[in-house]
Amino acid sequence: MKKRLKYAALGFLTVLGVIAVLSQFIAKEPVHEGKSATEWIQEFGKNTPQGAYLNRKGRNGGVITFGKTEHYEIAVPKAGWASVMFPVPTPTTNFILPRCDQVFGDKLDSSFYCSELADPAAVAIRALGPKAVPALSRAVTRKESCLDEAYRKLWDKCPPSLKTNRLAPPFSALQLRRNAAILLGQMGHDGTNAIPAMIRALEDTDSQVRYTVAEALGMQGRAALAAVPTLIKALDSSDSRLSLEAFVALDRIGDATHDVKIADWAKQKLGEVGLYDVIKARDLFGPVAARALGGMMHSRDATFQVGVLNRIGRVGPTAAFLTGEIIPFLSSPEFWLRYRAVYALSEIGHGAGAAIPSLEKLKDDHDGMVALAASNAIVRINMWNAEGQPKGE
Repeated sequence: MKKRLKYAALGFLTVLGVIAVLSQFIAKEPVHEGKSATEWIQEFGKNTPQGAYLNRKGRNGGVITFGKTEHYEIAVPKAGWASVMFPVPTPTTNFILPRCDQVFGDKLDSSFYCSELADPAAVAIRALGPKAVPALSRAVTRKESCLDEAYRKLWDKCPPSLKTNRLAPPFSALQLRRNAAILLGQMGHDGTNAIPAMIRALEDTDSQVRYTVAEALGMQGRAALAAVPTLIKALDSSDSRLSLEAFVALDRIGDATHDVKIADWAKQKLGEVGLYDVIKARDLFGPVAARALGGMMHSRDATFQVGVLNRIGRVGPTAAFLTGEIIPFLSSPEFWLRYRAVYALSEIGHGAGAAIPSLEKLKDDHDGMVALAASNAIVRINMWNAEGQPKGE
């Protein structure tokens, strides 16, 4: 009997020793304000302030740049203005504030997404930054075990009198994945190390997880190039929201290798006007948007052409290959077509050098606004170098 107790005690101490040794090698989750990253992920959505909205001061929503972060203000109901810092990818011009101040269709309210950004759990995860990425990567790919699923079904059937917190089933794996997908979309460049997990999550069985992760991948810019093949595959998904978010993500990632194929798919899927509306509403200015807009310039509707030229100006240097197609608009009898064509070339910069002779002629245009715009455009084109930076820098 004594021998058995001795061996049992020895075995118990051995197990404790192994656990102690392993605990030294297993990294503990980062903690913010007393809660671990996983606890904050589970908390997301429980205390979201409804009706928050972005402070709109100027075109960029009141953005103030501080090195590699951007500073926004969000109005939180009953709490005034909350100052929020967002880590952003490099270059910062490829960053669009995620899930906020954007048009996501008639049924979706942009103020809801701003409320998500002001959620205390979201603020905590962004404060943890890259330290939260391992927990987010695990959460976005978490699967429900058979035992958890069976216990949850049994729990749902139990009468309220038998339900206590101690006996409650573990946090839903599905809700954990959904929360993590949304939070990854707010991480900006800090979430780069989660890209492999996000790519796997594109194959999730839940539609919300798939399209939210696709959106989050777009926020990573060129860092998410590895996701391009999977996103291209997602374009043909029967899930229309996923295919739309995959298209948006592919443009924001900025890989020009498949731009023609992707632009053609979008035109067939959405139609010319529908595609233009998506590019405008989601403020796309990557190679896919440039290619798609190039195909729209030859519309018979002059008003539509004016809008397309304006968006090409928003795309900027990426649309340099369209210079030859824009030049004929400089001789249009329509004022707005000439004016917007000048604007587009001016924003393209160095890549629009071939348009300078035509712009020189426009300096004598009978309309003073066009003449002045042409003069300014020549200065701007000559001012930028091939890398899209001011000469001399």
